[in-house]
Amino acid sequence: MILIPAAGWAAEFRSWTDLQDRRIEARMVGMEGESVVLELKDGRKVPYPLEKLSEADGKYALGVQQAAVGKSEANFDNPWPERIKFGEDPEIVTVEEDAEEKRFVYESAHYRYECDVRLSKSVVKGFAVMFEATHLFCRTLPLGIDGGEPEGGKLVIRLFEQYDDYIEAGGIPDSAGTFLGGEGVVMVP
Repeated sequence: MILIPAAGWAAEFRSWTDLQDRRIEARMVGMEGESVVLELKDGRKVPYPLEKLSEADGKYALGVQQAAVGKSEANFDNPWPERIKFGEDPEIVTVEEDAEEKRFVYESAHYRYECDVRLSKSVVKGFAVMFEATHLFCRTLPLGIDGGEPEGGKLVIRLFEQYDDYIEAGGIPDSAGTFLGGEGVVMVP
């Protein structure tokens, strides 16, 4: 069974409809073969065949499953790597620099860096090396983890000049960074 994280959008109760237009309030907690596992409000977990769900709910269940294991094929059967090496010089693209709005956006291969202050390319490159290496590391391990749903094809990293702004945006006090699973965003003060 593929389990869906308890926190976030997939854990919410919603109305499910079958092909006979019958409805039930439940939340998706996983998949078993060709069935979605629904948790009813009384706590019972019931497998329900995807083929008997409405087309929209079948697509929804498959989308949740895909998000849980990542868009690429799960690599659970791959061998553990002996070592992982990231030796690239990541290319940095400046997407937006708006001093008036305090919005500065830069991109590397897999990430969008959103900041409230202009950053030099060397600083962005430092973040890019760290995050791109982590991306490679996570993709190489046979764990099937992907870091969330990309926004516009990129995973989002929010960088804050002031620690108080980081805390106000939802950062954890006394932390050096926070992953907001519900939003799929990493925040760094």
